[in-house]
Amino acid sequence: MILKSELTYEMEGFFAHADVNHTGKRYYTYLNDGGVGAYTLLNAGVGYNFSNITSLKKLTLQADVTNLTDKVFYSTIDSNGFTASDTAGSTQTLLLGAPRQFFVSLKARF
Repeated sequence: MILKSELTYEMEGFFAHADVNHTGKRYYTYLNDGGVGAYTLLNAGVGYNFSNITSLKKLTLQADVTNLTDKVFYSTIDSNGFTASDTAGSTQTLLLGAPRQFFVSLKARF
């Protein structure tokens, strides 16, 4: 199960957004006896749109953070192929998702 939700706000150049992404338990065996747990991620950002600055039509300054709660989770499963069951041992490659990250961007429109 995958659920996604986003909330945005904008007023007089200022904008903000927050989104929540939930991924349910996933299995990497055909018999569903081997898998990884569910996780929920929160991302957020704020910014401001400046207009009519000298020769620029628009200038946007934005700051974002992903995985705000610094959740440890598996983003990728089954990259080594599915097996019938986990009882005989598994050769799965499970890849961790990205930790909390911060981004600042500046965008100009001429």
